[in-house]
Amino acid sequence: MSPSDAIHLLLSQKWTEARIAAAVGTSQPTINRIKQGTAPRYSLGEALIRLANQPEPEGKVA
Repeated sequence: MSPSDAIHLLLSQKWTEARIAAAVGTSQPTINRIKQGTAPRYSLGEALIRLANQPEPEGKVA
């Protein structure tokens, strides 16, 4: 799974870009750029994939 795939999966589970960003410690515009195909730094990509692979992603609430 790529970071972009992880974002699309989370969005399909009713997460917002802002909620995803808060859960992984980045900004909503960064999540949008990754969703569009921009490669994130390694640690952010890994955090997105971990979040998407959780049975029921909770993340930090903003």
